[in-house]
Amino acid sequence: NNNGGLHVEMASTSTGCSLFVSRTDNTPLYVNRNNNGGILSFRRNGNEKGQVTINTSSVSYQTTSDYRLKTNVVPLNNSIDRVKQLNPVSFNWIEDNSSGEGFIAHEVQPVFPSSVSNERDGVDENGNPIYQMMDYGSITPLLAGALKEAIAKIEQLEARVAELESN
Repeated sequence: NNNGGLHVEMASTSTGCSLFVSRTDNTPLYVNRNNNGGILSFRRNGNEKGQVTINTSSVSYQTTSDYRLKTNVVPLNNSIDRVKQLNPVSFNWIEDNSSGEGFIAHEVQPVFPSSVSNERDGVDENGNPIYQMMDYGSITPLLAGALKEAIAKIEQLEARVAELESN
């Protein structure tokens, strides 16, 4: 219903069985929505915004990226300068001492705010931590932009060296 809740339905054989969960803001989550490997489908206002798919050898996390959903599209600039501000680290998780590699969310937030959710040192009304989270995939365009800028600089330097060597 419009107040949120849980609904299980058997759909047609072409879409399989689905589990529909709706939050109070009416944002649905479909589980095992189709037979194309999709196990989670995220929708808002009736439009799919992303999904998690699985096949026999991998899991894929997808979000919308269609040109028809975008406006004011311009190339990234100064990507190298932004990447130089990132601090990739290795670490051990406190809970089980397993090792990992990545970033510290509050350090990334000033450089790429849309990749980090929640605030540094956030707590709920009971004083329990609200931990920061990162969408690592969202920084991929920045990394690709920096790589393109670096390749252009390398090509310029190679051309200059070739010019100097030919003289």
